Order: sequence, then structure tokens, then C-alpha cells
Amino acid sequence: MPIAAMLTLLLLFITTSIRSTTAYYIDDADYEAVMATVQRDKVTGQPPTTASSSASANHFGTDGRFNQDACHMNNDTLAKAVLDVIMSSYDRKSVPNARGVDVKVDMIMQEISSISENEASFTADLLFSQIWLDQGLAFEHMTSCLPNLTLSHRTINDIWLPNVCFQNSKSTSVHASPTPNIFLLIYPNGTLWVNYRVKVEAPCELDMTTFPMDVQRCTLTFESYSFNTGKVRLDWYFTGVIVDLQGKLPDFELYRYTWQKDNFYYPAGEWDQLRSTFYFRRTYGYYILQLYMPTYASVFISWIAFWLDPKCLPGRITLGVSSLMALTFQYGNVARSLPKVSYVKALDIWIFACM
Repeated sequence: MPIAAMLTLLLLFITTSIRSTTAYYIDDADYEAVMATVQRDKVTGQPPTTASSSASANHFGTDGRFNQDACHMNNDTLAKAVLDVIMSSYDRKSVPNARGVDVKVDMIMQEISSISENEASFTADLLFSQIWLDQGLAFEHMTSCLPNLTLSHRTINDIWLPNVCFQNSKSTSVHASPTPNIFLLIYPNGTLWVNYRVKVEAPCELDMTTFPMDVQRCTLTFESYSFNTGKVRLDWYFTGVIVDLQGKLPDFELYRYTWQKDNFYYPAGEWDQLRSTFYFRRTYGYYILQLYMPTYASVFISWIAFWLDPKCLPGRITLGVSSLMALTFQYGNVARSLPKVSYVKALDIWIFACM
């Protein structure tokens, strides 16, 4: 077979493969045009016009399904036509299933930027996904030409959401670089995949007993803010929690993490809670160099007084007082950066022993 013919066949194969797996994206301008048409049609009581006008009119049958000729249309045009038909009859105020919706949640930890002992919290960047089935957004009965629909972040305001939140977070914000980092994909059977890239600050259970060789435990809890288990049932996706850190913390290292499902009872009913726990071990090399070795040196220097003549009182007193002041200043320098806890720490015992 000639080389030119082989290259042609290879190019055709690659093009076909890409076409079958491409996510068809509807940008903000197209989405606003579709929703403006949908709102106008709902007010006037007319059937959807986007699908029945322009190039798509000849491909939309009376049975509510696009014919096979629609597969030869521009895929973006077909995607807008399908979205118009879906949104014209969609009700975002109702739960998709009267028996409740099963929502799968997963999380990818991208970066842990800081752990604050004084605030008893940690700050992290993460990807947070929700997956559930909404038959009202299914389009497999309309066409088999679209493998999925990828929509603008503005679509979030026009669809039903399980309202899964960070139940114990101190602050949460969606990254905008420059537009909000929200990914929304709809599969033909109505399965939705919504992904957020967020920065979250969550609490840690502070325990400084063994400082500076302590281990801190930080917890992040997911919960549907609006719906109990009668409407929304949460569970971890099979991947659970994935940690893919891009950098290292200067004073802690993450050595273990777990995830689990719990239930919590409020006066309004039972809620599902998904809990992820992260265990951080302090790296104490800094304290060995800045505290333990200097205090050891101060104690060693104070012992020189035992080799001085007992009659040399000024020298012996000076060595003792200087060593005591050095220990006090070294301890105060470290204590200033720590939270004011009322129990005894391992560091306190070391300093008292040195004195």
C-alpha cells in the first residue's frame, strides 16, 4: 500500500476516534442565547424554537428525537439544540427523584498551603466532585450523536443541585482564574458530574502535649446543607480521597489520611456526612538546631563553674546567671509562636530540666 494512502487512513482513524470522545462545550454566549430563548418560549407558551429553527429544524422529528441526519450537523449546533429542548421543560426546583438522589463525592487534594497552630486550622486547595443522576437532563432519547455535553459554569444556577457543602469549614472560596473554576458535564442518561476547584480552611484538633514531636489531626466534613437522607444520600465515590500534593510544608509532613461515612441527627432528620481526616507529623529539625542544641550548650557552659576556684564568686555567679538568662530567652523565642495552652508540653519539661 502506498505511504500516502496509509497516512490518509491513519489520519481518518485518528479523526474518527477524537470525534467519538470529544466533549462538546457550550460557552457563555451560546448558553445565554439558549436560556433567553427558553425563557421567552416559557412566557409565550410556544414550543422550543432553537431546535425548530435554523439548521436544526429539518432534523427534529415529531417524536421528539433528532433523526440520523443530525449526526452530520455541526456538533456545537446540535448540542445547543439538545440543550434548548432539555431546558424548555426542566424544573430545577424539584428533586430529580421522589425517592431521593444518590450523590457520589470524591476529592483530590492538590496542595496544603499552611497549618496554623494559633488558628488551629489548615488551608488547602482541592478538586471537589459530585456525581448524581437527573433524568430531567437526559438526552439519550433525543440523539445518539452526542457522547456528552460540557456546559458553562453559569449553568449551575439553572439546574437542581444537592447543595453539598463543607460542613465544618472556616472559609471556602471557588478559584477564579479568571473565570470560576467549575466544571459541569452531562452524560446522555442524565448523569451529572460537577467539579469545583476550591480553597478551603478547615479546623484541626490541636494537641501540643508532645511538642515539638507532635502529630496534628485535621478533619474535613461534607454534608448536604439543604436535604436530609430522605432527599439526598451521600457516599464516597470508589476513588475516595486522592492526595497529589505539589509542594512540601516547611514544618509538617502528611503521613496518613483516611475517609469514612457517618450519620448525624438534627431536629429536622438524619443527614449523611462524609468525613476525611488528615494526620500531620511535625518535622522537628528546626527545633533541634534552634532550641535543643543551644540549651544543651548553655547547660554545658554553666558546668564550667564547677571547675572554677570556689573563691571566684563573681565568675561562678556570672556563668550561672548568664546560662539561666540564655535558657529563658531561647524558650521565650519559641513560646511566642505557639498557642497559649494550659497544659504542660514536652518542651516545657525539657526547659525545666535544663534549668
